[in-house]
Amino acid sequence: MKDKAKWLAKHYQDVAAGGKSQYTYGDGWHDAEWGPCFPSIKSEWRVVMPPKLVPVDMSVLVDSGIDCEFWGLSGVYNGQLVGITDAPEYRSLDDFWDRCQPRMGYWFSVMNFTNVEQLIDNLDRAGFVVKCDAWQVKAFQITGLADDRYWPWEQGK
Repeated sequence: MKDKAKWLAKHYQDVAAGGKSQYTYGDGWHDAEWGPCFPSIKSEWRVVMPPKLVPVDMSVLVDSGIDCEFWGLSGVYNGQLVGITDAPEYRSLDDFWDRCQPRMGYWFSVMNFTNVEQLIDNLDRAGFVVKCDAWQVKAFQITGLADDRYWPWEQGK
């Protein structure tokens, strides 16, 4: 009985922390507008927590050779990201900028990079969505951010 009470308490704590209570009767999982009670069968209930959002890892772009777009109070600039300060500010060859992102939807030729497979893998792990052309990779583009990621300057949203 004590284990059942602990399980029920944990279930409702997870729901209170933002999770979604779900149940099944062997036909898949369904969202529940109620929760389990003491006679409920533990294996028929679960709590699905929302994904934790984390900022995309911009450091993967530093000295990568990927063309970036910078913008801030001083305007807009295209170029290479060479550093990120603690502020954070994004450093191009000429200036510091409030925001930076890789050129989105632009096809990058693999001939411009030494280890393109490693670069694409790093971009993917950093939280970027990368699309490659067909079967033999000759070009790639960054099309957006993974669902669980956001731009670092959107932190308060």
